[in-house]
Amino acid sequence: MWAVGVDGSILHYNGFTWSSFSSGTTDILFGVWASSGADVWAVGGANGMILHYNGSSWSTVFSGTTSPNFLTGIWGSSSSDLWAVGDTGDTILHGTPAG
Repeated sequence: MWAVGVDGSILHYNGFTWSSFSSGTTDILFGVWASSGADVWAVGGANGMILHYNGSSWSTVFSGTTSPNFLTGIWGSSSSDLWAVGDTGDTILHGTPAG
């Protein structure tokens, strides 16, 4: 299980204990979705911030939007079929974020 929050906090629960991960940002994170332990996506901050975890580290991924609004939710059926939504309802992204 994954959780995200203020100051770029990212936590992972393995069924026994919580572990903290460095996201590389101090922006608030609002949503997280994972297809596996080596394919985790998080959204938040302004200007369409998307983060990706590849099993060893988090990196920023270009979302393709210049909207100043926050991305607040992310879901997918696979890494190439992701949906991200914004906080004001005017931003909906679909596809594969550019790495």
